[in-house]
Amino acid sequence: MIKHFFRTIPKTLNWLALVSLVLLLTKVFYFNQVPQPFRGCYELGVVFEGLLASIFASYEFYLIVVHTKETRDRTVIYPHITKWARFVVGDCMAQLTEFGTASGVALDIATVTEDAVRDALTRIDPHSNAPLLFALNNYANWLQYWDHYRTRSKAYIGKIMAQLIYLDARLVSFLTAIDDCTHFSVVEYVSRAPIRNSDMGAFAKSFYDYCLACRRLEQHLNATRA
Repeated sequence: MIKHFFRTIPKTLNWLALVSLVLLLTKVFYFNQVPQPFRGCYELGVVFEGLLASIFASYEFYLIVVHTKETRDRTVIYPHITKWARFVVGDCMAQLTEFGTASGVALDIATVTEDAVRDALTRIDPHSNAPLLFALNNYANWLQYWDHYRTRSKAYIGKIMAQLIYLDARLVSFLTAIDDCTHFSVVEYVSRAPIRNSDMGAFAKSFYDYCLACRRLEQHLNATRA
């Protein structure tokens, strides 16, 4: 927490406070001992000294009141953010497992390739039953199965983005890549429109890109794990 506290202080504020402190100390311990070179210089110096002191005092107030609260709040919120982000990755992993089982092609998020995804999807009829039960003896087809995970993952991402002030830019970037992926856009449409495809190979590229985005998110989460 202490490391994060200092690492997340805006660099601009740090530099402004440092310059103000150096100028203030120089003014107090050097220029205050030098006779004023012109009339009114002393009064200007008093104003300048007050300005520098107020800048540094504002920096201290920010650290003690504002930044401390932000850090404390982030410590409370971030475990939930990480949990939801891992749920997004978990949804992708679950789909790969089920497609692997249905097709007989081994699919793992850490090593999956576009060719492997295409091989698996070309073996599956999108209109056949998927491992998702809507009601008693009423199974979703594979396109509806995809849409179920699309909706759920976007809900997790929405929860995370609602805490935007606590997120680092890279996490936002990885999540946005998933939220805006072509796969989600395609699935939203085809899950509601009749299609004549006898297999799912046409969706291999967009699904693989989605898996790749989830892999990058997982790698980021693992790299930033406390």
